[in-house]
Amino acid sequence: AMAARADNALRMGNDALARDSVQQARRVLSGRLGDEATEANLHLTEGWLALRQGDLLLAKAGFRESLRLYASTADPASDLRLDAMTGLVRSEVISHNFDAALAAQTELETVSARAPRFDARAAVALQIERGELLAAAGRYRDALLHDEAAVARCVSSLGANDVRCGRLVYDKAQALLRLGWPQRVRPDLPVLQALMGDTSFPDAQAAAMLPLYRVYSALGELPQQSALADRVWAMTQSNESVGIRPARKIFGLIYIAENHLRAGRAQEAEDVLKLALSKEPGPSSTGIPSETSATVRMLMGVALRAQHRLDESLTWLKQARVEREIAMGPLHSMTLLCALNEAQTLHVLGRSQEALDLMHIAEPELRRTLGTDAPVYRRVLQLERDWQSLETRDPNDSSRAAAAPSISSPLSSSTDDFFS
Repeated sequence: AMAARADNALRMGNDALARDSVQQARRVLSGRLGDEATEANLHLTEGWLALRQGDLLLAKAGFRESLRLYASTADPASDLRLDAMTGLVRSEVISHNFDAALAAQTELETVSARAPRFDARAAVALQIERGELLAAAGRYRDALLHDEAAVARCVSSLGANDVRCGRLVYDKAQALLRLGWPQRVRPDLPVLQALMGDTSFPDAQAAAMLPLYRVYSALGELPQQSALADRVWAMTQSNESVGIRPARKIFGLIYIAENHLRAGRAQEAEDVLKLALSKEPGPSSTGIPSETSATVRMLMGVALRAQHRLDESLTWLKQARVEREIAMGPLHSMTLLCALNEAQTLHVLGRSQEALDLMHIAEPELRRTLGTDAPVYRRVLQLERDWQSLETRDPNDSSRAAAAPSISSPLSSSTDDFFS
């Protein structure tokens, strides 16, 4: 009874009651043997409690011990065992152990397929989770390949109008935008527009609005962009009662600022980013920076560089990279793209070797995670070649000096030249 009470308290968000109930249950169980199911349930609850508190080692230990005990029960595909597997996946993601997380996800999918209630909807739900895990790992090329195949399977099994298929299309669009292919989102625009038109879930509606805004902005489709810009701005200013997550609103401001930067309006971008900073919730209970914090700081550095405020730019970009390293890991794609924005400011400041050092760390990993055909990776490679060419140029060769673009001038670091 105490174990069940602990589980219920955990699901209701009452961590203190859950912890107290676990302790009471352990006192009752003290000295008793053979009650492995109850022990497994208690370890599961302790795992989730530790995860909420940011104690990843204790969380993993709890989930693994519960899985060991559940393996000896009559129902190896029980909901509780699947819950423990889900907890282990999340723990590995937060620890930046993405290979371990993907391995745990594979086991979760294998065990889930043996559950009596497993059906096409459950299969698609697992496909969504795998795609999101690949994206969380920064493996955007793999995420895109997965999502493309998953969309086809979903449409075949559930029909094109199923909301789960729409979710997969949304994830596919996000991967395409990360890789720099907004034009490849065009065939899926009707699906995103339909998701945006669903007023029953304001947060999902806002989520669909943002990639649409980014696509229209990237493709230069001004009428659609202008129409959406007002809606995105209104969404960012909506009150809590509307039911839109705070992070979603900040991402709206981030994309507005990006659009200002690409249009050469650095001051307007800075103003929007200051507003975004005022809405930042701060680090979570685990001490990990919010998902939006580093992005806002990174774009602030880009906006300041565009205004020739280079020392300020470098300060913001270094802080952004540190936050991304904490939140995602030092070799995550988004961390490395942030580092390249820092490298661009370093290069403008004349610290070209430091810039190249960052580039040489980033390029091989981005080649692996983005793929050599991705436009974002091709931009990285071209930037590296440009910098290396300038480093090897003979300073006494006046003809080549005149022909080569100057990257030592702040003016040459255009507002289009940043990674996000």
